[in-house]
Amino acid sequence: MPRVYKRKLEAGKYMHYSPETLEACLNTISPRECTIKDAEAETPKQTFCYKRKQLHVRKLGRPLIFSNEEEKAVASGIVHLSEFGFGVE
Repeated sequence: MPRVYKRKLEAGKYMHYSPETLEACLNTISPRECTIKDAEAETPKQTFCYKRKQLHVRKLGRPLIFSNEEEKAVASGIVHLSEFGFGVE
């Protein structure tokens, strides 16, 4: 019988800080109240640099195929067709 792999909880921390903490630190850096090194609160320095320069701002995951308007149009079309007897099973 094969072993079941159990991932270590502390291995590979990804974003182990809250978005509120990051935003608060960025707000103190922007008006030059403190330096990046002083504002670091369990947040990597490179993260601050990326956020300040607006790098890596894309959303995670696959891109959407339809826009919100197109999706609403398709949904209303399906509802309209269901009134004529073309149901989705």
